[in-house]
Amino acid sequence: MTVIAKGRDAPAILGKASLAYLIHVQTKEGDRPQDKEWEWVAHAFGEQEPELAERLVATVRAWDRHIRANHNDQHADPALTVHPADTPDDALPAVDVLDKDHCRLVFRWLGHNVALPAPVERPEADVMAEGV
Repeated sequence: MTVIAKGRDAPAILGKASLAYLIHVQTKEGDRPQDKEWEWVAHAFGEQEPELAERLVATVRAWDRHIRANHNDQHADPALTVHPADTPDDALPAVDVLDKDHCRLVFRWLGHNVALPAPVERPEADVMAEGV
């Protein structure tokens, strides 16, 4: 069984003595933002390294294919709102909340509570997982 790690800087999947996490790396420099390019990379460690990296990549692809692709009229990036630090939980939406010293940050992801269908199988060469 694996679980999604919460409250961390990078999306991650935890397994028994194993970990997979998603980061982005810059692959092309540029003077203007539109000239720069970034790539998402899954890193994994431990006995379940290939399985967890593959599961993380499949989850991201399923979200991209089934959630983001079906909501062209909405922005796919998370919406962020900032609330005073003393705002009670029941006054905030039931989404991801990051508590800071002076405020509470609320992130709303498109499709946050939607169950994804099983990822589509694909050729091994298409996998962007990277074992470390």
